[in-house]
Amino acid sequence: MILSGPHTATAGFFFFGGSSFNLESIKDDWLENADDSWPDVLLLLEPGIVVAKQYTAGETLLAGRGHLELVEAGADCLLVFTAALIALMNERSVQVEDPNLLTIHIQGVLDNFPTKKVEFPLTGGVAGRIPLWRS
Repeated sequence: MILSGPHTATAGFFFFGGSSFNLESIKDDWLENADDSWPDVLLLLEPGIVVAKQYTAGETLLAGRGHLELVEAGADCLLVFTAALIALMNERSVQVEDPNLLTIHIQGVLDNFPTKKVEFPLTGGVAGRIPLWRS
C-alpha cells in the first residue's frame, strides 16, 4: 500500500443500449486509459453483455498485465455480473470469514458463454492482496 494506493472496485450498469458494442469497436486511446477509466465490471443489460477487467500478476508489482474480457451471457447476464462483482469484492477486501464465491457454484454455467479478450496497458500495479513477506 505504500507503493500504490488501494485499487478501488467500480461497477457500471446500463439498462438500455449497447447492442452494437464489441471489443473491436474500442478505440486504441480508450484502451490506453482502460486501467484508470473503465469500470472493473460493466453490465450491458439489454444485449446481455458483461465486460470485466482481469489482471495477471507479474514478477514485480508493476509488471502485470490487464485485459478486458467480454462475456456474451444473454439472459444470464445478471448472474454473471453478480458473480464477477462478488469475486471482485473478495479480491479487494480482507475477510474474517470464508468468502461466498458464487463463481464456484456456477462454474459449469460460466464455461458455456462465448468470451473475447483484449489487452490494455497498466498504469498502476495489479489490484489484489500482496503479502508483506515473501517465502
